[in-house]
Amino acid sequence: MKKTLFVLLFLTVLGFCANAQYNNLYDEPTRSKTIENWGDIAIPDNTVFGVRFVLDSARLGGITYEERIEIDPEVKSDFDDMAMRCISAANNIFQRSVCRAGTFHFSPKYEGKAYTVTYYIKTVSDYGYTISDVIISADGKIASILNLKGKGGKFGSFANLMGDGFESLGRELADRIDSAVYYKKIKSAE
Repeated sequence: MKKTLFVLLFLTVLGFCANAQYNNLYDEPTRSKTIENWGDIAIPDNTVFGVRFVLDSARLGGITYEERIEIDPEVKSDFDDMAMRCISAANNIFQRSVCRAGTFHFSPKYEGKAYTVTYYIKTVSDYGYTISDVIISADGKIASILNLKGKGGKFGSFANLMGDGFESLGRELADRIDSAVYYKKIKSAE
């Protein structure tokens, strides 16, 4: 009986240690509520949004962008690929949409567009979990989504895991736009 209790106690302690190790290893950002404010934006069918990313105050694995590219130069050299992963993921969601959002598209060409999406990256964890604020400009009107979260990965370089987080951000934003159109939080422009 004592031996069984000892084994159960040992397994319980081992389980707690493994769980604590797992939580430290996969550093998903702390929970913060995502806040949407669609304002009174109106978006016509077949809109192409220009997309850009701002990393001015981002923390990438706990350090600034400048410090990160000194340590890990592929973050800078692979950044266009990361951005395209985000854009492609959003476009895939839009294409499969059952409502009017299926006519929206994201493009890496930002300059001169009347409809834009700006990701203000706040943090990217060591495993690519990403938190960003997003501003959508629709013909002079603004919508905002604060604390949008993208899931990272488990294996690969920091740049690859950051790309995983960006891809997840693209899907998440497209889902939220699709939902806002469905629930008529985004108006249809003529």
